Amino acid sequence: MENIRKYQISLVGYLSEKERQQQQTLALAEDYPAVLPNELEEPQETTLPFFKFRADKQMDNAR
Repeated sequence: MENIRKYQISLVGYLSEKERQQQQTLALAEDYPAVLPNELEEPQETTLPFFKFRADKQMDNAR
């Protein structure tokens, strides 16, 4: 009977910790904007070509 009581206390503690972690994760997720799946598939413009262009231009000036 004592083992069952210890197991029940342990299980309640485990489940309450999991619930606390889930609430914490949800609260953290509310701070970040959601990204829709179709937004991930769209090509995004980056500044990388600009930096490549600048690096090439600097090398041309060194010649």
